[in-house]
Amino acid sequence: MSKPHRPVKIYGSALNATIKAMDSLGKVGSEILEHNNAANIKDEALYPTSMRSIIYDSLFDRYGESVLRAIGFAMGDIWAPIASDKLRKIIKNSSKKQFKVLPNDHVVHPFNRSKITISLDDFVVFYTSVWDFAIKKYTFAGDSSYRAISEKLGKLKYRLILKSPGTRRRHLALIRENLDGIILPFVAREWEHSFTWEKSKTKEDNYGCRFVFTLEFRKKDRSGNTVALLTSKRKSIMDEFLHSVLEYSEDQRNKLENLSGKLGKYIPPQIHDALFTGKYDTGITTRRKKLTVFFSDIANFTSTSEGLQPEDLTKYLNEYFSEMTTIALRCGATIDKYIGDAMMVFFGDPESNGEKEDARACVEMALKMQERMNELQEKWSNEGFADPFQVRMGINTGY
Repeated sequence: MSKPHRPVKIYGSALNATIKAMDSLGKVGSEILEHNNAANIKDEALYPTSMRSIIYDSLFDRYGESVLRAIGFAMGDIWAPIASDKLRKIIKNSSKKQFKVLPNDHVVHPFNRSKITISLDDFVVFYTSVWDFAIKKYTFAGDSSYRAISEKLGKLKYRLILKSPGTRRRHLALIRENLDGIILPFVAREWEHSFTWEKSKTKEDNYGCRFVFTLEFRKKDRSGNTVALLTSKRKSIMDEFLHSVLEYSEDQRNKLENLSGKLGKYIPPQIHDALFTGKYDTGITTRRKKLTVFFSDIANFTSTSEGLQPEDLTKYLNEYFSEMTTIALRCGATIDKYIGDAMMVFFGDPESNGEKEDARACVEMALKMQERMNELQEKWSNEGFADPFQVRMGINTGY
């Protein structure tokens, strides 16, 4: 009976490589890392593969595939110079046993302004070894399936199999752009290439995903400019990502406006505006402040309401509170509460014009309310309201 594999983990250096690639995302990347407690990762420490998956998923859920493409290509930018150094060493160490001499349509000139060549077959073997090195460098596992291998399928056609910890099928865009980011600097000048995902052969396990791609090459009619091609590709990916960020920001803004509108029905406009402009302190504190408080209620409300049909009572109450609230807000009052037929407002918080001016504004408001009540009483009498509301008002300044 075979022993079960021990849990696969990744070294902190793998997470830090991801974090380094996320630097290209600016503040967006920092927010995701902070949200997932991935700010202080130690290279030599071991972490569950799920940490990498969670970071990728957090980005994907917020910005879609475009952000995975951006990270994948950025990872390629990080690994391409490392791969270049490894290839130079391989070629140097192989100087005594030359690579096979092949027709020009089967070789790669991997370095700009250099006559150094390598067969396409040998290049694919080397390219696979870079991936294999990266996976094994970052993975702590008794499971030897975490590696990269390749096989030749035909002329200019290969299969690439790589099993990477902490990745899932849904992270395909990241893996594909990572593949591109590493290979482009070596082949873009002479070769068109494509990675075709073999979906049916791609499998997940508890710790990662085994991706399978078909890699095909086609010789270009004429040489291209590698730097220009890389720059264009990088710009295209970042433009797509920035578009996703703007879409996300617009969506969040719409949600915030919707929430703001709903909250505005339940809290005073002054506090509502202060909340959404960041000027209101939501901390729970105790403080004393001198305010001018206004209180009003309807005299003999119980007996008056008994003589009205429920629909009429609702109509007159709504009109009364609507008119009084409009006057209060125009005068700068903060609505505190409605209690049955009563309403309570105050002046001096969250904004104050000084104790004297606050008190004066409150008195002016009460006078305007009385004027409007006279108009409403006449209007209601004409509508058949035999005993229109009589309103009592009180004002006090103090702590």
